[in-house]
Amino acid sequence: MILEKWVSVTLTFFFGSYIFLTGDIYLDFWERDDSFNARTIPYLVGSIGLACSAVLLYSLIWANKPASTYLKITPIVKRIIWLIILVVVYISLLEILGFIPSSVLFLSVSAYLLGERRIGLLLITGIAIPLSLWGILTVLGIYLSPGTWMLQVKDLML
Repeated sequence: MILEKWVSVTLTFFFGSYIFLTGDIYLDFWERDDSFNARTIPYLVGSIGLACSAVLLYSLIWANKPASTYLKITPIVKRIIWLIILVVVYISLLEILGFIPSSVLFLSVSAYLLGERRIGLLLITGIAIPLSLWGILTVLGIYLSPGTWMLQVKDLML
């Protein structure tokens, strides 16, 4: 019980320091008045972490229950954990595979994980959504990299 309290105190201190040090992120003069800039996501992550660790510390002090009673691994929690892992894998594969193949893979696997079992529907939506988004971004003049694997294939063909 004492260890859990110290861990939550340490996390609260860490996230508070993280929010404080986020103010040191350099902003260009044109970004300073924007509502979304380089500091926005770190402030959001730090605030969520600070709130969660403070709530955990509060519940440990006043409820006198171990933290394990608050974390039940249910099927929904398992799906959430798998989706977080899939997002990390998706972000990792974006540069290697490119936008379209990694998005098709991510959408298909995540929909399957969430309970969709019709393979045809998985493939149609998994392919149609990234291709539609790629088409819209191409019309708008936003370039999406094809991925390093595609560049290597082009080099081999030459």
